[in-house]
Amino acid sequence: MKSQYNMFRIVAISFLVTVSVFISGCLKERESTGTAASTSAWFAGATSAKNLGGYPSAVKVSWARADRSTLGYNIYSLRANSSTGANEWTLVGAVDADQTSYTDSDSLSEGQVYTYKVQAIDATSGAEDGNTKQVSTVTFYGIAGVTITGKTTATVSLNGSTGAFDSIHIYAQPKNGNGTATLVATANGNIENIDITGLRSGVNYKFSARAYMSYLAAEDGNESFVLGQTYSDSFGSGKTSDTTYYYRGVLNFRGFGLAPNATSGPTGRQFSMTWLPFSNATGATKYKIVRSTTTSIDMTATTACTSTTTSSCKVCEVTGSPYCEDTNLAAPPQTYYYAISVIKTDSSGATYAEELPCQNSTDCSNMALYTVKAHVPPDYMVLVQRDAANYEMCMNINASSDPRRNQRCVYYGLGAVPATTGPSKPAKTYDSGYYDFGYNVMIDRYRVACNWTKTSATCGPNGCVDVLNSVDNSVTPPSNSVGSNGNIFYGHHKGWWLQDSCYVKSGGAWVGLSSTTSLTDAEISSAITNDPGPTNAKHRPPVSVFTQSAGSKMCNVQSTAYGTKRLMRRREYLVASPLPYIPGEAGYMSSLMAGAAPKNNLCDPDSYTPVTRATTITEWLAGTNSYISMNVGGNSLNAWDNYANLKPFIGSTATKECVSRFGIQDPLGVGTVFSDTFVRTSGSSTPITIQATTSTLDAGNSDHGSFHFNGTLGPYFYTTNSAGWYAYFGYATWGIPCGGTAATGYFIPAMGLPVCAWTLSSTQNMRKMSEYQLTGQMGTYPVNGTGDSIQYNVHMIATTYSTHSGLNSRYSTFWAGSTTRSYYSNLFCAVEAE
Repeated sequence: MKSQYNMFRIVAISFLVTVSVFISGCLKERESTGTAASTSAWFAGATSAKNLGGYPSAVKVSWARADRSTLGYNIYSLRANSSTGANEWTLVGAVDADQTSYTDSDSLSEGQVYTYKVQAIDATSGAEDGNTKQVSTVTFYGIAGVTITGKTTATVSLNGSTGAFDSIHIYAQPKNGNGTATLVATANGNIENIDITGLRSGVNYKFSARAYMSYLAAEDGNESFVLGQTYSDSFGSGKTSDTTYYYRGVLNFRGFGLAPNATSGPTGRQFSMTWLPFSNATGATKYKIVRSTTTSIDMTATTACTSTTTSSCKVCEVTGSPYCEDTNLAAPPQTYYYAISVIKTDSSGATYAEELPCQNSTDCSNMALYTVKAHVPPDYMVLVQRDAANYEMCMNINASSDPRRNQRCVYYGLGAVPATTGPSKPAKTYDSGYYDFGYNVMIDRYRVACNWTKTSATCGPNGCVDVLNSVDNSVTPPSNSVGSNGNIFYGHHKGWWLQDSCYVKSGGAWVGLSSTTSLTDAEISSAITNDPGPTNAKHRPPVSVFTQSAGSKMCNVQSTAYGTKRLMRRREYLVASPLPYIPGEAGYMSSLMAGAAPKNNLCDPDSYTPVTRATTITEWLAGTNSYISMNVGGNSLNAWDNYANLKPFIGSTATKECVSRFGIQDPLGVGTVFSDTFVRTSGSSTPITIQATTSTLDAGNSDHGSFHFNGTLGPYFYTTNSAGWYAYFGYATWGIPCGGTAATGYFIPAMGLPVCAWTLSSTQNMRKMSEYQLTGQMGTYPVNGTGDSIQYNVHMIATTYSTHSGLNSRYSTFWAGSTTRSYYSNLFCAVEAE
């Protein structure tokens, strides 16, 4: 550019130039001039001339700033005089004193050598310094593009003609991981394309081409490059149409919030991931797991993750076993993305991890297809992760998972996708024709329990816990003479199913916890806990005998970093509750039946091993006692003897092996409350039928659609059968639950619904109940059609079948038919993470 000092410069050199120049009045950038040395060479001159590559040609001339005050710098190039043909120094540019480079791009020709010098202008005299330093380069358009042709091969295309150069050098430099440029090919003569071999698979390279001239004994030095990523074993070409990749996605992904008093499993924040071995894996296959807070994950990362790391960091490198744990997690709310790749060995013996695909461009948004998204759970909660949920449910649907789409699978049936992720969230849109759990959700690690006051001088020596009635079924709250406002009392009753066991002292009186309208949010919150308590003092009984609306309120008073807790949806429970029955996942139990995944004998209420129950509160509080039920005067308190279990305390050592594949302890039980709502449609008549409806507690959500237990679509309870309170389905002898026939043969796994008949196509992905070895029962309470509640259980078939035999499964459930019925006894709260 022209400098402000041009007129001063002209005066200073007027006697050194031709008369014609003097008459012109100014010096033009391309005008030829002769120069004479000034009195000294006080400026070091040009340091380099670099060809920039690309079209049109351009050369960047650089220098170090002069060590004295200057008006600026003149840049000259040796150019042929148009009249004489002789090379002369021609002014091609002038810049201010604060500049240290100039780019010459005016009519340069490819394949030509250009020589430059730079003169500094003294600020006092206006004279140029006398340095004679010259720098040269050759102009070359450089690389035009690259086409990846395989896992280790590519073809580079060049700009313009190359015949004027002695040779063309092709370099490949890994874009990530501070890799160095390596000469990968050399070519001579006029060429347009150069084939390259011997590259690393799955690496995103910067490819460049430089011209070599023996005259200069150097390359042109251009820094033009194009990006290209070789295909990989792990991810193929990265194109959505490519199915030749070995990555198979996650089998399970577990996430735990802080839980200092956990009975088994992690006590700190932890993710543990189990992935499906890559298609070509052997026992010697090495894997690398990298984490970031975005989907742009750099698999070359070598820095170990910490709880404060937000960029790409290394979590694990493992051989053979597809399992990794990450304990360096930030407090919630925190979202991480994980990527799993194989570690390869190149021709030199060096190891590297194949990178996530960028589809040979700077746009790497498709990296997300190969990442696993996880949220750090709040305290005493676990993560139910979308990909892992999809994989397990798709196994039940008997459909193949897509690892690039969160392990979803083809499915057209009921419960395919959610309408929303939570009551306060906007509607979601998903591709049709697939089962997709749809989001990450957090669920309580332990059932919500009564947080009874363990130390209270006004309650008694054992705190606020005592036997309230061991004689009859009378409703017997604690005496108002004991305890103080704010205390929480746990009481034992013979008729426990008729009344609360957990009470709050409010306004001088004890109020049952299910009376949520009579208690403040703060009082309800203080009365419940998910913390099982320290070792030898785990005596927190799950809340029981509450309504659906009361359960909702108990969840809603709890806040987390992700928002307010809410009731679980049954669709969420169905993927969160099964025990680890898939070979390869953490905690795998080979004795479990596929599909239903029932409790094992240590925690199944219908097949427990009899124990000696406490007869006094002192025995009940013993460190070795795991059960809520007592036996006082020969009467069972807070549990039925024949079924409906010896309920354990939350976090009890008795159920430490009864942990779901996502880490929920003791997750299965008929009385678990959901936000879903079914209403009775048969009135007082029989058969008794119920139908799904929208939930007032979940902003109108209804995952069950319009499913109807009416003897046509789903089974109903037909009171005239010989089985008394129950009509059986999936069982050939008793009951007539399907329009006069005794059995239903099909089942919808995604929503846990038995089907009598289905008028839609076979693409509904139903399964035969016999495949699961399932049977079920419909029931009503009270009997003879006067009640408004209905229950249906889906059991594993037991060796001997009776009213309450068989093993409870995740599909066993119960609907009270009204939000005012206090029939629920298991409460797990949830909060969506997205």
